[in-house]
Amino acid sequence: MQGYGWCVLPVGIVLKKQENITQNSDYSTGIGDAQFALVVLLTTSCLLIAITLIVILWLI
Repeated sequence: MQGYGWCVLPVGIVLKKQENITQNSDYSTGIGDAQFALVVLLTTSCLLIAITLIVILWLI
């Protein structure tokens, strides 16, 4: 560990983040994961709204 006067915890967090960056050096996979999560979230939200509207209209 490089001693810059930091306490052990932040240095450990920084080193852990650097390890994660070296493991996932391809940034496009991270962007793809984020886009996939957004698509799943939007799809689920739209389905929930559609089902709710169908049930409300069916009950009226």
